[in-house]
Amino acid sequence: MDRLALKLTEYTEEIAAGVVDVFQCCVSKRIKWKQLIVCLPGANQNRFLHLILSEARNLQQFKEVRVWCLDIPASAAGMTNETAMQLRDMMSSEQGLERLILIGIRLLPGALTTLSQGLRANRIGGLWLNGVRIVVADDEIMIDDEQDSEGGSEVACFIEELRQNKSLKELALDCSIISDETLSNLILALVGHPMLQRLSLNGYEGFDQTTRALCSLLDSGSCMLSTLSFRLQPTSPEKTNVGELAEAIIRHGCL
Repeated sequence: MDRLALKLTEYTEEIAAGVVDVFQCCVSKRIKWKQLIVCLPGANQNRFLHLILSEARNLQQFKEVRVWCLDIPASAAGMTNETAMQLRDMMSSEQGLERLILIGIRLLPGALTTLSQGLRANRIGGLWLNGVRIVVADDEIMIDDEQDSEGGSEVACFIEELRQNKSLKELALDCSIISDETLSNLILALVGHPMLQRLSLNGYEGFDQTTRALCSLLDSGSCMLSTLSFRLQPTSPEKTNVGELAEAIIRHGCL
């Protein structure tokens, strides 16, 4: 048994306590897991999810945590900062996560900044943020919008932590609707990364700045990429030039 999937209609304090009891019972029977899958319900009933993740962190068994929303993308479910703190600590633990996957999740204020801090320990090997949204006050944005002071500062923090990280081997940011400028800044933060082998960037509008940033990454001399997946929607489809990127891919020679 290596996979535990929680598909609950809500995460109340009582249910969280019940799941913790299950964890402890399984430990007593020497049952171990490697992967934890948490499906969030459409309703915003996730206030006590952090209690489950806290116990999961204490077990020091899970190497992968996958959190995804049942109702994409219009769900009211949101990841609280308390939940993000538990994931951060799992990313930082010596016996902690090797991969974190978030799909269709709304990050409540402060959650992206907290998750970003988990990159500092240089232990996590894989990070997937697919279709992730940041909630700013009563509004929400996709991972983007540096024009917004709150959301922009969280995105800037995430980019800076990526710049400092040395452990990631795979990074996926698919269908997060990042602007051309923001996505290019994120890619440039990966220049010189000593371990990154797989990069996935699919479902974005923008082209020019992003492709130039990809060229810089591939031409950096220290680029370790062996897999690159991207799908971009040019802002001016009548005039696109992929020549420079194609030449950079050829020069890199390792994809």
